[in-house]
Amino acid sequence: MTKQSINKVVDGLVRTGSLEVPRIEEALQAKLTQTNKNDFWTFYEFKLSNGPFAHGEFRLSNDGSKALLSLRTEPAKAPTEKDLDLTRWGPISGIDVNPHIRPEGIDAYIFDVQGVRVSFQLMHSSRRLRSVALEWGTSRQP
Repeated sequence: MTKQSINKVVDGLVRTGSLEVPRIEEALQAKLTQTNKNDFWTFYEFKLSNGPFAHGEFRLSNDGSKALLSLRTEPAKAPTEKDLDLTRWGPISGIDVNPHIRPEGIDAYIFDVQGVRVSFQLMHSSRRLRSVALEWGTSRQP
Protein backbone atom coordinates (compact mmCIF):
# COMPACT_ATOMS: atom_id res chain seq x y z
CA MET A 1 0.00 0.00 0.00
CA THR A 2 1.53 3.28 -1.05
CA LYS A 3 0.80 6.83 -0.03
CA GLN A 4 0.04 7.55 -3.70
CA SER A 5 -2.70 4.89 -3.80
CA ILE A 6 -4.20 6.14 -0.53
CA ASN A 7 -4.12 9.73 -1.75
CA LYS A 8 -5.72 8.71 -5.07
CA VAL A 9 -8.68 7.02 -3.34
CA VAL A 10 -9.24 9.85 -0.86
CA ASP A 11 -8.82 12.53 -3.53
CA GLY A 12 -11.33 10.77 -5.80
CA LEU A 13 -13.89 10.67 -3.01
CA VAL A 14 -13.36 14.32 -2.04
CA ARG A 15 -13.98 15.30 -5.66
CA THR A 16 -17.16 13.22 -6.18
CA GLY A 17 -19.31 16.33 -5.93
CA SER A 18 -22.66 14.61 -5.47
CA LEU A 19 -23.49 12.31 -2.56
CA GLU A 20 -25.55 9.94 -4.69
CA VAL A 21 -24.80 6.23 -4.28
CA PRO A 22 -23.83 5.73 -7.97
CA ARG A 23 -21.24 8.53 -7.71
CA ILE A 24 -19.72 7.00 -4.56
CA GLU A 25 -19.68 3.56 -6.22
CA GLU A 26 -17.91 5.05 -9.22
CA ALA A 27 -15.31 6.76 -7.04
CA LEU A 28 -14.71 3.55 -5.06
CA GLN A 29 -15.04 1.23 -8.04
CA ALA A 30 -17.13 -0.98 -5.77
CA LYS A 31 -20.76 -1.96 -5.30
CA LEU A 32 -22.47 -0.59 -2.19
CA THR A 33 -24.86 -3.01 -0.47
CA GLN A 34 -27.59 -1.50 1.70
CA THR A 35 -27.52 -3.02 5.19
CA ASN A 36 -29.98 -0.90 7.17
CA LYS A 37 -32.23 2.15 7.06
CA ASN A 38 -33.96 4.28 9.66
CA ASP A 39 -35.85 7.58 9.66
CA PHE A 40 -32.63 9.56 9.19
CA TRP A 41 -29.94 7.41 7.53
CA THR A 42 -29.38 4.67 4.99
CA PHE A 43 -26.40 2.40 5.70
CA TYR A 44 -24.23 0.59 3.17
CA GLU A 45 -21.20 -1.69 3.24
CA PHE A 46 -18.69 -2.47 0.53
CA LYS A 47 -15.59 -4.56 -0.08
CA LEU A 48 -12.58 -3.40 -2.03
CA SER A 49 -10.51 -6.00 -3.82
CA ASN A 50 -7.88 -3.71 -5.31
CA GLY A 51 -6.12 -0.79 -3.73
CA PRO A 52 -5.06 0.30 -0.29
CA PHE A 53 -8.29 -0.42 1.61
CA ALA A 54 -10.03 -3.74 2.34
CA HIS A 55 -13.60 -2.65 3.02
CA GLY A 56 -15.74 0.14 4.34
CA GLU A 57 -19.07 1.61 5.29
CA PHE A 58 -21.11 4.46 3.89
CA ARG A 59 -23.90 6.26 5.71
CA LEU A 60 -26.08 8.70 3.74
CA SER A 61 -28.73 10.95 5.29
CA ASN A 62 -32.15 10.37 3.78
CA ASP A 63 -32.33 13.98 2.62
CA GLY A 64 -28.95 13.60 0.89
CA SER A 65 -27.31 16.51 2.72
CA LYS A 66 -24.88 14.56 4.94
CA ALA A 67 -22.73 11.47 4.58
CA LEU A 68 -20.03 9.54 6.37
CA LEU A 69 -17.72 7.14 4.59
CA SER A 70 -15.20 4.97 6.41
CA LEU A 71 -12.39 3.14 4.62
CA ARG A 72 -10.72 0.37 6.64
CA THR A 73 -7.27 -1.06 6.09
CA GLU A 74 -6.24 -4.69 6.42
CA PRO A 75 -4.30 -4.55 9.74
CA ALA A 76 -1.45 -6.76 8.54
CA LYS A 77 -0.94 -4.57 5.45
CA ALA A 78 -1.61 -1.15 6.98
CA PRO A 79 1.06 1.48 6.40
CA THR A 80 2.59 3.41 9.24
CA GLU A 81 2.42 7.15 9.72
CA LYS A 82 5.89 7.60 8.22
CA ASP A 83 4.60 5.93 5.01
CA LEU A 84 1.88 8.56 4.62
CA ASP A 85 2.10 12.11 3.33
CA LEU A 86 -0.46 13.89 5.49
CA THR A 87 0.93 17.34 4.56
CA ARG A 88 -0.76 16.86 1.18
CA TRP A 89 -4.13 17.56 2.83
CA GLY A 90 -3.21 20.99 4.20
CA PRO A 91 -3.06 22.17 7.79
CA ILE A 92 -4.46 19.93 10.51
CA SER A 93 -7.79 21.37 11.65
CA GLY A 94 -8.08 19.09 14.68
CA ILE A 95 -6.86 16.02 16.50
CA ASP A 96 -9.22 13.49 18.07
CA VAL A 97 -7.75 11.03 20.57
CA ASN A 98 -9.77 7.96 21.54
CA PRO A 99 -7.97 5.60 23.94
CA HIS A 100 -10.97 3.23 24.05
CA ILE A 101 -10.59 1.81 20.55
CA ARG A 102 -8.87 -1.55 20.86
CA PRO A 103 -6.18 -2.70 20.97
CA GLU A 104 -4.14 0.49 21.53
CA GLY A 105 -6.39 3.50 21.02
CA ILE A 106 -6.32 5.86 18.05
CA ASP A 107 -5.18 9.35 17.19
CA ALA A 108 -7.14 10.94 14.35
CA TYR A 109 -5.65 13.78 12.35
CA ILE A 110 -8.47 15.86 10.89
CA PHE A 111 -8.27 17.98 7.74
CA ASP A 112 -10.83 20.16 5.96
CA VAL A 113 -10.45 19.39 2.27
CA GLN A 114 -12.73 21.21 -0.18
CA GLY A 115 -15.60 21.17 2.31
CA VAL A 116 -15.07 17.52 3.28
CA ARG A 117 -13.83 16.60 6.74
CA VAL A 118 -11.12 13.95 6.25
CA SER A 119 -9.78 12.02 9.26
CA PHE A 120 -6.77 9.71 9.17
CA GLN A 121 -7.01 7.37 12.16
CA LEU A 122 -3.69 5.98 13.36
CA MET A 123 -3.23 3.37 16.06
CA HIS A 124 -1.70 5.15 19.04
CA SER A 125 1.42 3.05 19.69
CA SER A 126 2.20 1.28 16.41
CA ARG A 127 1.23 4.36 14.32
CA ARG A 128 -0.41 2.06 11.75
CA LEU A 129 -3.24 3.48 9.66
CA ARG A 130 -6.52 2.03 10.95
CA SER A 131 -8.94 3.89 8.73
CA VAL A 132 -9.74 7.03 6.81
CA ALA A 133 -13.13 8.69 7.37
CA LEU A 134 -14.73 11.31 5.14
CA GLU A 135 -17.67 13.44 6.29
CA TRP A 136 -19.82 15.63 4.07
CA GLY A 137 -22.33 18.20 5.33
CA THR A 138 -20.81 18.74 8.75
CA SER A 139 -19.36 22.02 9.85
CA ARG A 140 -16.61 22.04 12.42
CA GLN A 141 -16.63 25.06 14.68
CA PRO A 142 -13.32 26.27 16.17
